[in-house]
Amino acid sequence: MRIALILLFALGGSAAEVEIRGYGPLLGSVGGGDRVELFVRLNYVDRCDPAPCYTQPVVLFGDVPARVVSADDTRIVVITPPHPPGEVTVRVHVAQYTATATGKFRFIDLTTGPYEANYERVLVPVAVSGAPLPGAYGSVWFSELWATNAGTHRVELFGDFPRCTADCAGKPFPAIEPGQSLKLAVPADGVNAGYLFWLQKGHAEDVTFSLRVRDTSRFDDNHGTEIPLARVHEFEENATLVNVPIDSRARTTLRVYADGGILPVVTVRVEVTSLTGPEILATRLLELHDHPDQRFHAHVGTLGELRTEFPNLPEGSYRITVRAVAPELSRPVFPLASVTNNRTQLVTAITPQ
Repeated sequence: MRIALILLFALGGSAAEVEIRGYGPLLGSVGGGDRVELFVRLNYVDRCDPAPCYTQPVVLFGDVPARVVSADDTRIVVITPPHPPGEVTVRVHVAQYTATATGKFRFIDLTTGPYEANYERVLVPVAVSGAPLPGAYGSVWFSELWATNAGTHRVELFGDFPRCTADCAGKPFPAIEPGQSLKLAVPADGVNAGYLFWLQKGHAEDVTFSLRVRDTSRFDDNHGTEIPLARVHEFEENATLVNVPIDSRARTTLRVYADGGILPVVTVRVEVTSLTGPEILATRLLELHDHPDQRFHAHVGTLGELRTEFPNLPEGSYRITVRAVAPELSRPVFPLASVTNNRTQLVTAITPQ
């Protein structure tokens, strides 16, 4: 990796200018691992043989170097190092030149709690927690949720923001260690229709999830259906499901999630079209409401049994598109169709294409 440098050749000497114009976030975990962007101006001139000279910037939080992810002459992205709680000065060194940021960076521990901007939200669309749950036709449902850290750094991960008091000073945030596979607990008994996990952004790409749901009553040797988890920043304003069955051989349910922010209700339009043409055959307006069991909410709404919801459609498979009704008020969405075969009770999950 090299930093892009602007070379200004002058007679008889060298000149340099290093400036930090701003950076953020301004808070981070004492365990490190948070992603911070520094907005900079770097003009660097020096005589060397051969010329030009390219120098990797060094970014210090207090006296501890951060890991530089990328750098050019306007922006540097770093991952914060571990550091005891408290405020530190942020500095950038390029060759023999140094710039100091305005404003201190603050390392926080469990007594303060994590800073929301440092984490991405991961949606668990549906999970059965607690004891196996009885379902239709004698089925008994069970699910397991695992996270795996394939990277070389610990990554903070939790199902709700930790709440703590002074006795938590010095204790680490919940995290998944490098190379570890960790079974995750989903709160509440019964079927949870949308739950958020919080994953530290600095190394979020190193963590993968596996959610499997299965019927234990008829197929003990069946490993079940893999349900994809969705990262909230990947939600789309218009999301489409393809080849969704609406017929009497299966029970199909549509569940739609949204990042609704502070809105109490998000309204979306559900459109059903054929697989071969653009004509809209049926529509529904669906309201998505705050999920009540979380400190930071996902919005969720459900259309149960599509054969009942759309009785005039011929039996077959369709394309379903979910659109924001008022884009300036609504939020990107993530739809999930769960299809249960009435004969075998096997489940299929259909997610956006």
